[in-house]
Amino acid sequence: MKKIDQMTKTPQGEIELFNQAVEGEKLGQEWLDCLSQGLQDEESKYRPLARRPLVESLADMIGRPLIPQIDNFTPPKRTPWGGMLISKMKSSLGVKEGAVVGESWEISGHQAFPNVFTLKYADHDLRVPLAILGQISPDGLYGALHARRFGGRMPFLVKLVNSASWLGHRQKLCGILEALEKRLPAEDLSALKETLRIDSLPQLMEGNNDQLMRGMGIILKSLKKAAAVADIFKRLGSLRTRMLVGNLSIQIHPPEGYAGLEEGGQAKTEAWYVIDSEPGAGIYLGLKDRASEAQMRRRLEGGRDISDLLNFIEVRRGEVYFIPAGTPHAIGAGLLLYEPQQTSETTYRYYDWGRVDKKGKPRQLHVQEALEVTAWDAPRGSRFVEWVRRIPGVVGSQSTGQAKEESLVHEREFALHRLIFSHSGDAFAGNSSNGIQGLTVIEGVVDIQCGGQNVEVLHAGQSAIIPAAVGKYGLISKTDRCVVLQTSVPVA
Repeated sequence: MKKIDQMTKTPQGEIELFNQAVEGEKLGQEWLDCLSQGLQDEESKYRPLARRPLVESLADMIGRPLIPQIDNFTPPKRTPWGGMLISKMKSSLGVKEGAVVGESWEISGHQAFPNVFTLKYADHDLRVPLAILGQISPDGLYGALHARRFGGRMPFLVKLVNSASWLGHRQKLCGILEALEKRLPAEDLSALKETLRIDSLPQLMEGNNDQLMRGMGIILKSLKKAAAVADIFKRLGSLRTRMLVGNLSIQIHPPEGYAGLEEGGQAKTEAWYVIDSEPGAGIYLGLKDRASEAQMRRRLEGGRDISDLLNFIEVRRGEVYFIPAGTPHAIGAGLLLYEPQQTSETTYRYYDWGRVDKKGKPRQLHVQEALEVTAWDAPRGSRFVEWVRRIPGVVGSQSTGQAKEESLVHEREFALHRLIFSHSGDAFAGNSSNGIQGLTVIEGVVDIQCGGQNVEVLHAGQSAIIPAAVGKYGLISKTDRCVVLQTSVPVA
């Protein structure tokens, strides 16, 4: 304590302690523990530490909205897919197209990709991870109830997730099908159309992405020995391979209490809000009626596709699906999703569509763990789809000049609301007193107000964290159409 007290008497000493805390070094962690006690208890012997200039600056951050960086992206090696995220959500913010971006961790206290904020102090730009603010004042950042329930961890995580586009592939496929229809012998063509139950091969393009994928598989199987169209067979096979890896892996997350969790592993329930969807795009979600554990195991142990054992749901913009832990799922190609979830990165992969890296090496699968955590007793087929699809419910009464508030998900793990502003000047009155909230603008522009003053401006593609200490705040639309998604955790 004596060394900490000496160091905090100068800005340079404070900065050194802060940097040690960020790096997880012992003295820095002791300093954080002292600060937390001093901030929460006016009678604490550590109260003087809480009144030092750097600490007051950090505490001030918790008392106002926090604006995360706009490009908290995962690297291509980790998420080797993507297509819409920058062009649809980030380009207007100045982010340039470049490397593939699979995910943007918009609101995150997770150590893998945390939100980091900049604090100017004593001519230094300090990088402040969200978790550090949570250690300094867990009640102020998360809310007292959440701080106790989650042990000082961020209660939720919000991502933007996108998959690769199939639009270009569909155009190429149309040309291949037209060429095949012209060159395939009449008898073979007739048999193929009968098998596919279509009047012409280009008619296959009218199906959704899953139907298209399966139709291509049937055609390839039929043409395997057709020497007359060997060149088309090769082109079609190559195209299908490229299309398949536009889908994200078929995976599953463990429920609470799973004995196989590694140290530090957490359960993970999530939801998907569809921001944008290409024609025919969809998600794989939950098991079909006929899927069995034995059948799934045989397929996986043989390295075979299991997607036909899952429900494929063609989705539309604005739809919402709740995904409990223990549910097999995959994001199909051509989608941009908003994903609120528990703060966890524990994922088990069943199948990865044959994806390999530049060295030809596949990503790791987790067949045994995936089978163990699968909720085999959950509803199946259409019953499951209806169970997890969420229908918006209007919250409270609506009046002129007020944003329309809709409840999309309300579960123990997290809640998701949609705020729709129909006119410039429409307002929303928020309150974070019960616990930290996250906001992401997916259309338009809003002002954030605290104490009746505009304190931040959020554009489409930007997010904000509203600490519990902020309490009452307001949103004012600056555009005639504005949509904001709000994530929180229910206190009861």
